Amino acid sequence: MENSVKNLMNEDFVISNNVLIKYNGEDEIVEIPKGIREIAEKAFSNNETIIETVICNEELEIIHNKAFMNSKIRSISLNDGLKSIGERAFYNCEFLKSINIPENISIIHESTFYNCSSLSQISLPKVVEISDYAFAFCDNLYEIIFSKEISSIFKFAFYGCKNLSRLINFSESSLNLIDESAFEGCENLYEVIFPETIKVIEKRAFARCLYLYMIEFKKGLERICTKAFSECFNLNNIIFKGNIEHIEYEAFEKCFKLEYLDLFNINYIEDCVFSECINLKEVNLNEKILNSFAKKVIRPFTDCNSLKKIIVNIEN
Repeated sequence: MENSVKNLMNEDFVISNNVLIKYNGEDEIVEIPKGIREIAEKAFSNNETIIETVICNEELEIIHNKAFMNSKIRSISLNDGLKSIGERAFYNCEFLKSINIPENISIIHESTFYNCSSLSQISLPKVVEISDYAFAFCDNLYEIIFSKEISSIFKFAFYGCKNLSRLINFSESSLNLIDESAFEGCENLYEVIFPETIKVIEKRAFARCLYLYMIEFKKGLERICTKAFSECFNLNNIIFKGNIEHIEYEAFEKCFKLEYLDLFNINYIEDCVFSECINLKEVNLNEKILNSFAKKVIRPFTDCNSLKKIIVNIEN
C-alpha cells in the first residue's frame, strides 16, 4: 500500500481501492484522506451533520453522481486536478454557500447543483456545457461568471434562479445554444447581451424574467422560439441587428413596457408574437413582413390597444 489507500474502515471513512465509499463522521471540517482518487456515489448523501467545509486532497479526480446529495455541507474546496463532478453530486444541498470550480471541469452535469438554495456566486472558468437543471432553483444565486468557451446551456439550467440579477454578457463567448426554459423565472435578471454565434433561442428561454429591461440581438441569430421572452413585464428596449428569419408564436407576449419596435430586419413573424404589449405605440415594419400578412391571417399585435402607428419601409 505504498503511498496509497487500499482498504480502510473506521468510524468515519469506508475506503476501498482508493475510493471513498462512505463518510459516517460528524466532524464540522472534513479532510478527504490522502490517496483518495474518487468519492463514490452517495458517499456523503443524507449525512445529517452540518459540515462547515470539505477539503479535498490533491489526488482527487472524480466526484461521482449523488456524492453529496441531500447533505448539509456548507462549503467545499475542490482541488485543481479534479476532472469530473457527476450528475446530482450536490443535489438539494440547501446549506451549500461556497464552491470553487477547477479549470479541468468542462461540463456541469444534469442537476449537479439543483436547489442549492444558499449558493450566491459561482465562477465557471473553463466550462463549455451546462446540462439540464444544473442550477435550477438556486434561489439566492445572484452572479454567474461564464467562461468565454461556453457553448451550450441546456434545458432548465438556471430555471427559477429568481435572484440572478447581474448583467449576463455572452458577447465574447462562443455560445450557440440557449435551450428551453434555460433562464425562465430569473425574475431579477435585468440585461442580457448575446454573441454573434447564437443561432436559436429556444422556447421559454427567458420567460418570466420580470425585470429584464433590455435585449440586444447580434448578427447571426436566425430564430426566436415560442414564448422565449413571454411575460417579461419590464422589457422596454429590444435591438435587432442583422436579419432574423423567424419569430415564433407569442415570443414577446405581455411585455407591458414595450413602446416602440423596429422590425425592419425581421423576415417573418407568427401570430400573437407581441400580443398584450399594452403600451406598444409604434412599429416599424418591412415590406416582406407586410406581404406575409396578406398571404395568411396573422395578428402579431393582438390586444396591443395603444398601437397607433405602423410604418412600412418599401424597398426600391
